[in-house]
Amino acid sequence: LTLDLAVAEANAYTEKTREYFVTITTALEQTVAAIRSLAEDAHRLSHAAVEGRLEVRADASKHRGEYRAIVAGINRIVDRIVQPLQEARSILDAMASRDFTRAMTGQYAGEFESLKQSVNLVVSNVRTTLKEIADDARLFAESSQTIASSSQEVAHGTQTQSASVEEMQASLET
Repeated sequence: LTLDLAVAEANAYTEKTREYFVTITTALEQTVAAIRSLAEDAHRLSHAAVEGRLEVRADASKHRGEYRAIVAGINRIVDRIVQPLQEARSILDAMASRDFTRAMTGQYAGEFESLKQSVNLVVSNVRTTLKEIADDARLFAESSQTIASSSQEVAHGTQTQSASVEEMQASLET
């Protein structure tokens, strides 16, 4: 934004009017600087967000009045976006480390509450599936032991019958 704000020199008749224009020009220059600063911060924040650098914030203290409120509001928006994403990432990191005991607990609204519910459902489903697999493995191990024990009993019975047959055969031969 470029404005030509030069105020011409005055003569005795226009001195008071020139003073008004100087005051207006100074205020306009300050307004242009404030808008430029706000635009720069908005541009920097949007680029950072697009690049996934959600830790970037604007310094609201360098702005005044409503511009400060706008910048502070944008910072709060980014904070509200980052909180559920960080919590979801934390839960997924725990799952990657085979910890399926954690769930998202933050208080969120709208799409962020849907994200929380989805993450928690995934954790619950994985936990349930792992428990079912562990239960099935335990049942398989118990069944294998039963089969092994039965096989030993059958083998022992077969040996006993074989010995009896041999004894009968030996007694018949004598």
